[in-house]
Amino acid sequence: MRIEALKSFCGVLSMAKGEVREYSNETVLADLTASGYVIEVTENSDQKKVTRKRSVKKNEGQGN
Repeated sequence: MRIEALKSFCGVLSMAKGEVREYSNETVLADLTASGYVIEVTENSDQKKVTRKRSVKKNEGQGN
């Protein structure tokens, strides 16, 4: 399966954010996909299959 790293990580498989590679261990791929570290890349698709949302935290405790 061709995958792209959404975050840098290391372990049984190590990748840097944005790196694309072919990998075939289904158990490792299932864990990384479920954890949000990788997505599958298709040959026809230029867009990623996942939408990422970021939360913005209000700075608390700062003097006014």
